[in-house]
Amino acid sequence: MDENEIISKIQTLEKPKGDNEYSLFQLDEKNIYYGIDRNNAISFLVESVIPNVHPIVQETKYLNFSFNIASKMIEKKEFVNKKMHILTCTSSSLNDIKAFISLTEAFKYHIKDSQPFIMNELFSSLKNLFDDTNIRSDVELQGFFSELYIIYYFTQKNIDILDYWQKKDKMKFDFSINEQKRMEIKSTLKDVRIHHFKHEQLLSELYDIIIGSLLLRESNMGISLYDLILKVKENAKNNYKTLLYIENFIKNIPEEKLKDLRYDEIYLRDNMRFYRANMVPRFNEKTPEGVSKAEYDSNLNNVESLSENDVIEWFQEK
Repeated sequence: MDENEIISKIQTLEKPKGDNEYSLFQLDEKNIYYGIDRNNAISFLVESVIPNVHPIVQETKYLNFSFNIASKMIEKKEFVNKKMHILTCTSSSLNDIKAFISLTEAFKYHIKDSQPFIMNELFSSLKNLFDDTNIRSDVELQGFFSELYIIYYFTQKNIDILDYWQKKDKMKFDFSINEQKRMEIKSTLKDVRIHHFKHEQLLSELYDIIIGSLLLRESNMGISLYDLILKVKENAKNNYKTLLYIENFIKNIPEEKLKDLRYDEIYLRDNMRFYRANMVPRFNEKTPEGVSKAEYDSNLNNVESLSENDVIEWFQEK
């Protein structure tokens, strides 16, 4: 089920009356549920397999976590008392609620009877997400669009690179294929293919690096960042770490802004190029001792590009 289906099903539940009471429905997976508490707050519930462990309760502004708590479960108007791990979203924001459901739905595949404390990991991740106040610049959103588009583009070629994508901000490379292979995505709104590089991103002596270069042109009729997010999230619906990274990145960005950021897809595809890092104009020597954060602009207009088949074969090579 996607988040809209889960929300619709939750809306049919009858609100419970007492503390530690939850009206719920069970997912296909055994002992995992969604429900609501007496305040109509949406909860993700997992039946405990360690009922004798001391309970723990933690609260933040928009998230509550009850570990191994005795609760009354109401399912199909039947009542049963159980020990549960319960994560509750207390935010009234629809975006927060959808993010909560999307992430818990993906996270359920990580839950095993032998790993009950993994619920603490989920709480910590969501706590950081809901507490984040980071504001993204237009340049950051453009870069995020470009990375998502590369994922979407190669998915259409039956090449799944989701697991290679960075899961933290500001890593040196956007995609790490294996120990040697790296891919870095650059984009520009200018007609000249000039990109800004960190010197380490072009150190081909250390890594086998491909640079993806996108020329972008804003268009009211183009593909939006919002569109791309939906497309990538659909392919990543069981990939918790990818979904968490996306939700963390777009936190605090109004949906309208995501929809308004649009680029001409025909122009983009016609001007997408890939290059070997050792062909990009750069300093040939390694960074001298005592020097760090060397950066510069490189013009790729006259650099020989790789074919699409070259890049696909590069991904598929072991």
